[in-house]
Amino acid sequence: VGGVTLLTGDDLKVATVVLSTSLTQLASVGGPNYQLGEILSVTRQTESGIKYVYQVELISQGKDTKPCNVKIWSQPWQQDGYEVTIKCIDGKVVEKHN
Repeated sequence: VGGVTLLTGDDLKVATVVLSTSLTQLASVGGPNYQLGEILSVTRQTESGIKYVYQVELISQGKDTKPCNVKIWSQPWQQDGYEVTIKCIDGKVVEKHN
């Protein structure tokens, strides 16, 4: 508990679904509209929820690909239990969703 783990295999697949779902959810409520490009690395830390940290390439509406750091703090038992922080070269967005 509390340690940071680099994800591979099935754990990486689960983390990919969490990120894809969050990107879709944010776009549906007027948040940033990104598509997932390449995942470079993902770590997970467990403490009173799960924190995923992604190094990814995101594709914006204009089809531009940019490197970004995405953090998802997951506490699904709470209302709006997902806090998503997307930090790219051109700015930072913090949004919550359920």
